[in-house]
Amino acid sequence: MPQRDRTRMPKTMTIADVARRAGVSTATAGRVLGGYGYSSEAVRKKVQKAAQDLGYRPNHLARSLIRGETRTIGVVIGDIQSPFYARIIRGISDVVQSADLGLIISNSDETVEHERRSVDMLMDKKVDGMIVKDRASGDERRIELEGVFIQIGLVPNTEWLQ
Repeated sequence: MPQRDRTRMPKTMTIADVARRAGVSTATAGRVLGGYGYSSEAVRKKVQKAAQDLGYRPNHLARSLIRGETRTIGVVIGDIQSPFYARIIRGISDVVQSADLGLIISNSDETVEHERRSVDMLMDKKVDGMIVKDRASGDERRIELEGVFIQIGLVPNTEWLQ
């Protein structure tokens, strides 16, 4: 008997699937699910029920392309296992969640090379902001990337306060 592939993701429901189920156009389903434009109460209820029945989840990647924002903050921390930095991450996470934003955390191992790679990755993901733990190489307040200086919020090296 063949083994079932448990690694495959279930089919992602799209706005077109919701529109078909609700019996409306894709544009109407998009307006209702995006919360913009006019739709009657009856149509809104049909679309919302179809979305719920299908397990529809908005595609935040597509939405970020349209809006030009990811609603995500990136954090680069020196040692994710440090209790000091764990408390900082917890505080950042609480604030980010209260603002209904996402959070990407990266560990730099206190090396400039890992920090630069982490910052590059966060830039590639188009995060809306970054918080970077002061790197081991000194007290610089900028990281040079592709010839451009980027001002970044920094966490000072204050582990001695523990």
